[in-house]
Amino acid sequence: MKGPSELTRGEMFGVFVLLTLGAGFVAMAAGMPYFFLIWVLGFAVILPIAGILFPEDDADSELAEDERGADLSTDPLTSLRDQYARGDLTDEEFERKLDRLLETESPENAAEWRELAKEKAR
Repeated sequence: MKGPSELTRGEMFGVFVLLTLGAGFVAMAAGMPYFFLIWVLGFAVILPIAGILFPEDDADSELAEDERGADLSTDPLTSLRDQYARGDLTDEEFERKLDRLLETESPENAAEWRELAKEKAR
């Protein structure tokens, strides 16, 4: 289990959010007339100040980069290359699909490609 000094910025904010919500609900259950002020102060004042005082550290930015990298690894080109490497595609199928993929990289190109395919089918 991580100690308080080992938590990332996002984890610390998550703990703070849970504590703020819990304190507000406890105050509401205890019958405090101004229980909502705990939430207002916690979320509108203290949380933003903490965000300013504790900037994002390297561990958080590396984690974000890793998550972005994971998204990039599932792109269509990588998937096509994996299929070809496994032997699921012949050379001709790979080249045909690769050409189609490169032709349709942007939405505009994809729309043009669909129109050309429709005209060829007629």
